[in-house]
Amino acid sequence: MAIKRRWHKHCKAHEVPGRHNLHRIRRTVAVLLRKSGSSLDDVKEVLGHSRAHTTAVYTKEFMGEVSAAALQGMAHWVDEGAQ
Repeated sequence: MAIKRRWHKHCKAHEVPGRHNLHRIRRTVAVLLRKSGSSLDDVKEVLGHSRAHTTAVYTKEFMGEVSAAALQGMAHWVDEGAQ
């Protein structure tokens, strides 16, 4: 729960618009991995899916949803060492 609170606080501090749930981070990472050339099987392993089909549906559904704001929020989070 501490990570969730820190993430919400971080997004608020950096005025990241939209929903700030941790699931959005998971989806964003999956989509960024696919867009950067990672194989479907590699992303499947990272997400812990048992079937590649699940990963394909999961990432295809959100490929257009990775916004600049989400990327900005994640970049700040990583730069700050998730503190």
